[in-house]
Amino acid sequence: MGNYIVVRLVNFYAEGGVIKADWYKVNDKRSATVTISENTFSFDLFDTGVDVYVFNFSKNASGGVMLNSLKSEGSNNIDILHAEMYNSKDIPNWGGKTFELLTEPYGNIYSKYIKFSENKTKVAFARGLSNMPEETCIVISNNAGFKTGRDANAINTLGIFVPSWKGDTNVKLLETLTSNNYGYATCKLYN
Repeated sequence: MGNYIVVRLVNFYAEGGVIKADWYKVNDKRSATVTISENTFSFDLFDTGVDVYVFNFSKNASGGVMLNSLKSEGSNNIDILHAEMYNSKDIPNWGGKTFELLTEPYGNIYSKYIKFSENKTKVAFARGLSNMPEETCIVISNNAGFKTGRDANAINTLGIFVPSWKGDTNVKLLETLTSNNYGYATCKLYN
């Protein structure tokens, strides 16, 4: 199998006085209670030692948490090319908004436009702005992203909203599809 690039979302949040983490890919979600030892949190996705992600944190001058590094350990040992961490308050508002494709790894795989209902329960994917059929979408990670679940045999979508990506403040949405071979697309806010 060849190399491919995929996007994952890990959301850290407080629940009942405990810090938790949710890891998302298109058709999967894993959760863990966060225990930090020496500024490090290890997330063993399946409790098998096969897929382990190691996060190393520090605090900035104002006391905010920063991600120093993220690496993969375990027998799968995946190369992590890029990781960014954002405060949830910096995620753009996406209810009622339309996003336009900026980049995609292959031509005509991703839709040119992605439009969301005001209440974030419907999404439409289309090559043009007219006659955009809607389907159900599910808000994930405290508005940090969305998933579609067309059906188990269809291509489903994971979208992650960001204030920027790799320094580009035009990028507001990362989109990846069920098949890892499709890589990921970047989108900007259209309106």
